[in-house]
Order: sequence, then C-alpha cells, then structure tokens
Amino acid sequence: MITYAELGHDLTGNADPSRGQLMRSLLGFLKWPKGTSMFWPCTLPCDGNLVPQTRMFWAGVQKFRCSTILCFGSEAMRIIYPQVQPGQNVIMLEQSSIHLLPSVAELAARLPHEQQLAVASIAALRI
Repeated sequence: MITYAELGHDLTGNADPSRGQLMRSLLGFLKWPKGTSMFWPCTLPCDGNLVPQTRMFWAGVQKFRCSTILCFGSEAMRIIYPQVQPGQNVIMLEQSSIHLLPSVAELAARLPHEQQLAVASIAALRI
C-alpha cells in the first residue's frame, strides 16, 4: 500500500499530473508486478483543505491485508503513525511494516536518478 499526504487530492478529482507521473516513474523503476501495489489515502479534502483520515487509512490496511506500507513523507507518517520517533524509517507492527520515504515534493525536486536512489531501499521488498 502506498500513501502520501496529497493523495486525497489525487484520488478525488483534483490530481496533480506531476505527482502521478512521479509515482508511475518510481513504480516502473521498482519493476513490481501489476496488481501488487495500491494507493490508499491518509487524508481527504474538505472545504479545500486536506483532513487526516487515520481511521479510514487503517481500515483500508486491514480490509486489504496490507503487509507493507510505503509512506511518502513525514507529514503522512505522522498521520498514520503519530508515535513515530525522529530517525525511525521502518516501523514493524504486528501485521504490517511501514517504510518512510522522502515526500513527493522532496522527490519531485530531485533528478530522476536521485529519485531512484531515494527509493532503492524498498526495491528488494517482497510484496
């Protein structure tokens, strides 16, 4: 399961094409088989602002039995796992592991090869 703070906008009709292109590029780099990853929001828009949806997020994790969560950015991480400690990049829970990656905005500011290097640590994950 993949999440990031702006995903609520992207899935509800206010998508940013550059974010979509970045995610397609990263998934292409990872070469995971189709159908092995999904996007699930941790926020939803309300009156133009993104509002945390922690319960909805974890309900989705449970419903889809996600064992691996890729969390792009510390803002999204604080929404789904508020007790995260500074420097904590992998969190092991009973049923899932959460992997903290740079935010979409941080990745977008990098060159393509730098983007790939930033997510290379998850390429070997068994999903």
